[in-house]
Amino acid sequence: MLQDFITIMKAESQRLWATAQLLERLAKKYPGLWRHTDRWDRVRYCSLAVNGRVNRIEVGHNCGCCDDSPLEIWPYLEDDGPEQFRIHSTPPCFRPGKQNAGGTGEVPNLNWEDEFRRSNISQAVIEQVGDYLEHNPPQDFGDDE
Repeated sequence: MLQDFITIMKAESQRLWATAQLLERLAKKYPGLWRHTDRWDRVRYCSLAVNGRVNRIEVGHNCGCCDDSPLEIWPYLEDDGPEQFRIHSTPPCFRPGKQNAGGTGEVPNLNWEDEFRRSNISQAVIEQVGDYLEHNPPQDFGDDE
């Protein structure tokens, strides 16, 4: 029915308008705010202005099918506004290692911390990444499998 379609369009328009207003507020608060879309079409908003203040991480891998997929770390902070919006660093993603192709865990890059420090990423995030790597050491599968 046409009226149902119109109702859906109005709701979508209101949602888009609210998002646009939120992004305008955030762009004033975080200079240089920009939109990043990853290979899976996930959208993240990023600003160089937060690099020294990011305090949380998203952890994942670049690919689900490769057994040596790069480890991806996405540092962010949650804006203290009512929307609990994430603002990611610039660059938004770091690759400090990769999955262990011969078993489980992660294989860290040599001096992985350097890339974070060059980008002025907070010590809190560097420590979280270090903890993650420490708790996920590379382990090879035994011969009995």
